[in-house]
Amino acid sequence: LFAGQVETVNELYQMQGLVPAAADSRKIKLERHKRRLVELVVSPSSSLVGMSVKESRFRTRFSAAIIAVHRQGEHVREKMGDIVLRSGDVLLVETGENFMREFQKDSNFALVCEVSGSPPPPPGKQNPPR
Repeated sequence: LFAGQVETVNELYQMQGLVPAAADSRKIKLERHKRRLVELVVSPSSSLVGMSVKESRFRTRFSAAIIAVHRQGEHVREKMGDIVLRSGDVLLVETGENFMREFQKDSNFALVCEVSGSPPPPPGKQNPPR
């Protein structure tokens, strides 16, 4: 869905010593190796449609931090909290290992897909930089 960019994010995600810069990501109360990258598509019937990320309280509501938003194949380059969500928006989120089980069938999302290989390795087992 993010066409190549997810792979780059995922490679960075695996590097020893690198941590996500997104402020919301730092607020997730999980050990880093228990986190996942997940792609979500906002459904037409979602209660999120028409709300800004901040207004939606996304992180609190879904225990997930939005890392990026794509709309019609383009990266949305606004301040994350100010982005008004639309049907069809693709969200790249960092979340916990239970997200798929809890939200895969949630009507707010037309698609929920874990990014392959996204769980960072446990501490001390990170891949060395290339």
